[in-house]
Amino acid sequence: MRASLIGSFIFLGSTLTLSLLAACGDTAGNPILAASPGEDAAQGGASPAQDGGSTGDGKSGDDGGDAAPNRDPALAVASNDGVHLWKHAAALASDTAPDATLGASGLSDGASSLAGANGHLWVGRAAGELGVLRFDDAASLTSASTPSATLPTTAAATSLAIDGGLLWANLGGTIAMFADATTAPAASFVHPFEQIMGNAYDPVSDRLFGGQISGAGVLAWNQAHTKTGPSNDDFVVADGGHAYWTMQIAQNRLYAAGAHSSTESGVAIWPNASGISGPAAPITLTDGYDRGKFISHLIVRDDVLAVAARDQDVIYVYEHASAITANRAADFTLTHPSLVRPNRLAIDANARLYAIDDDGIVVFANVSSTPAFVTEIKSGVGQPSDIALIE
Repeated sequence: MRASLIGSFIFLGSTLTLSLLAACGDTAGNPILAASPGEDAAQGGASPAQDGGSTGDGKSGDDGGDAAPNRDPALAVASNDGVHLWKHAAALASDTAPDATLGASGLSDGASSLAGANGHLWVGRAAGELGVLRFDDAASLTSASTPSATLPTTAAATSLAIDGGLLWANLGGTIAMFADATTAPAASFVHPFEQIMGNAYDPVSDRLFGGQISGAGVLAWNQAHTKTGPSNDDFVVADGGHAYWTMQIAQNRLYAAGAHSSTESGVAIWPNASGISGPAAPITLTDGYDRGKFISHLIVRDDVLAVAARDQDVIYVYEHASAITANRAADFTLTHPSLVRPNRLAIDANARLYAIDDDGIVVFANVSSTPAFVTEIKSGVGQPSDIALIE
């Protein structure tokens, strides 16, 4: 799942291609995918974490290729008092304090979002001067680490993603595209109603998708990487009855979660995401979802789809996501007394699922086969807002 969340990050995934980066004309001295210390930039910095798409919910990666997955990732959590880091996420078996907390450059006042790739970690500041900070050599960060670059934003980033060699920042209703790590956005993707809350970029078709939640529906922008300045959508994929807060592309499928209509909520799936060029009806999953209850996040990795039904205190897990062709119930329903309003999700290469909720991180093992609760981490977490795995 690429997810976009990682030395590469998972969150939700897209193919990080140097060819597209070159096509973007990114000749600036500080490209988004600059090589980390000891890393060959020619490799593109692609993450092995995700399986085929992007997410506008803070995660990114690629379709893996031949790279072996990282079985010992670090865990990053954005919170109201900084970014907390656990060096060995796969070993977490009990409530454990973080190994480090990033608080420099205003992060002690709060972090809103995370993304990473090629050994870099991007962090959205939640207060003060706002902006997005870049930290290098992410796997080796300590509490004393400081950012190497700052990208200016006009609002706090509610989600970040590295897709197609570009940084995509959702600024609470508009989407900003950065081609360079130190300059203002190259383009912004807008709608008169604003409130574009979910987004996902497909580098194959060079198309950006956005979920507008107050009447415009699912929007699309063609030749997205060539846009400059404010850009309105080129066409509508689904009408205004569809209001989706979270999106990801995986294995050439566009996944979105939220409201299908005034009477149904759940997950929408469009097969052949790279071929979408006009209005298209999705496959819809509705079993188990209560209309009017907020669905905060979805993530796909290794053909497993996980959906955080926040207001139901539930995470739904679907096996063989690429084979879903019609409405069906989830294979697993994850609940636990410790799981209260799950907000954001990440899945590692060991099939461990990490969910931030109102007051901590809840960990489940074996989500692809026999899910089991492992622990809840509350020590040093604060009030979490986003999560990423550094792989």
